[in-house]
Amino acid sequence: MDYILPLADDSFGEEEKHAMLSVIDSGNYTMGERVEEFEEAFSDWIGTSHSVMVNSGSSANLLLVYSQIVSSFQKDLLKPGDEVLVPALLWPTTIWPLVQFGLKPVLVDICLDSLAMDLDDSKKKITNKTKAIFLIHVLGYACDMSKYVHFCQSNNLFLLEDCCESFGAFDKSKHVGSFGQGGTFSHFFSHHLTTMEGGTITSNSLALSDDLKSMRAHGWVRNRSDIQKFSNQYKNLDKRFLFLMPGFNVRPMEIQAAVGLVQLGRMDELLSHRDHFAKYIIDAFEGIDWLRVAGANRNRINVKRESRNHSWMNISFIIDENCPVLPSEVVKIFENSGIETRPIITGNFANQPAAKYISQLTSYPNAQIISDRGFMIGCHATKITELLSESINAVSAKLSSF
Repeated sequence: MDYILPLADDSFGEEEKHAMLSVIDSGNYTMGERVEEFEEAFSDWIGTSHSVMVNSGSSANLLLVYSQIVSSFQKDLLKPGDEVLVPALLWPTTIWPLVQFGLKPVLVDICLDSLAMDLDDSKKKITNKTKAIFLIHVLGYACDMSKYVHFCQSNNLFLLEDCCESFGAFDKSKHVGSFGQGGTFSHFFSHHLTTMEGGTITSNSLALSDDLKSMRAHGWVRNRSDIQKFSNQYKNLDKRFLFLMPGFNVRPMEIQAAVGLVQLGRMDELLSHRDHFAKYIIDAFEGIDWLRVAGANRNRINVKRESRNHSWMNISFIIDENCPVLPSEVVKIFENSGIETRPIITGNFANQPAAKYISQLTSYPNAQIISDRGFMIGCHATKITELLSESINAVSAKLSSF
């Protein structure tokens, strides 16, 4: 079906296409100078000391978790059997690294306003094996980080931030991904900053950044800032092929970094377009008292970069219990009007068959509400077309008639 409003839209312009061609013309395709340039520019935009680019947001999560298990500079913070609190509303690549490395993800319920993990339920799930929380900033909504940082400090936990859906979101003028041990970002096609595929890990630790650079490339010392120290320590080995720690191959390509650099330069414009897009949708459905947009109270336009505390990725709707028709009928009306829908992320992940790999499953009432009565539509970095406006207004009129 050709949708009037698909979930994702191509945000590439001529400049991105030219950047791709410049890489092809250069003949330098694998990770190199453009990746380093992107990492520096990304850190400047986010406001962290260091960034490490990888081939996907999923790989960013993988490396961030592994860097807390294996370290060249500190006592390992995590070991197999340790528990990490994660929200029940998630994309699975937040928890698979935990499972794959022998850690135990413990699902906690969410808050219906932010869609992020609920600290009251988190408190109930803490045991003597709980060592960390992996917080997700959901679909562009920047969490109130003073509460989460205080929670971690009070319970002797450390904080990891999954910001894969929330590039451009700030809490009190500080970008998400800069509060904990590290933050992860996805540059997949449908995300705010896209490099087709790609991801980045941010941190304020040079030592952690060095470890991440080793881990993304086989455990190599290449690209580390402290390469000379290890070259001197292992003089009998060729420093060009010196392997310090376990690693993977999750390197990005130069073409991804080249596109990312162009996108970074356009982000204020693209994020502003998303703000206006979200406002149009919010206003169109404001009069329907049983249908609400999650985070609508945070929508503001024409704001300074650091004042944006909701960076719209998609637009999530929650249907109240007093809805006069079944939730499935509401979704059907959107779909029949050319507006593509999908569940809010995966809904309550405890319902998924793959949840059998997670122990200690309980009930998650708010996450279940999202599964039963939630859906989302796209939010594009473009202007609302006349055709889309007609479609949105038709949906609003139909729903208002019930």
